Parts: sequence; structure tokens; C-alpha cells
Amino acid sequence: MSRRLLGWALAAVLLAGCADPVTRANFDRLKPGMTRAEVEAVLGPPHQVYQGSILSWSGGHEQRVITVILDDRGLVSEYNQTGL
Repeated sequence: MSRRLLGWALAAVLLAGCADPVTRANFDRLKPGMTRAEVEAVLGPPHQVYQGSILSWSGGHEQRVITVILDDRGLVSEYNQTGL
């Protein structure tokens, strides 16, 4: 593989890893009863955690927000969005 092609491939991988997870498509993938691990598989690690059970992700210079609330079993009980 040429160095130029390798460089482009590496750039593509790095840019894909920086994709903003706070999208309508990802929000629509959330379902009640999901585990935190399942939510993080969709959205990545939360940007903020409040009281251990309120998880928040922000994107678009914090104009778009997804919030997930876990019940006492650690399962999604509520989720909402702002700006999507």
C-alpha cells in the first residue's frame, strides 16, 4: 500500500471516530429497557453523568442534547432530546 493511500485511510478512520453521536437517527434507536451498555453502544460514553442515573450527551456546540434516565435496575426508563 502506498504511503499516500495509507495516509488517506488513516484520516478516514480518525474522522469517522469523531462523528457526532447526537443525531435524530441515534435518538430513534433508543428504547425503554435498554441497559447503559446498550445506550453507550449507540451514543458512546456520556458527556455528563448526574446522580449516577441521568446520562447526557451534547453535540452541535451543545445546541443538541440527548438525556437518558436509568431506573434503579440500571435500565432506560425515560429519554428525551433537545434541538434534534
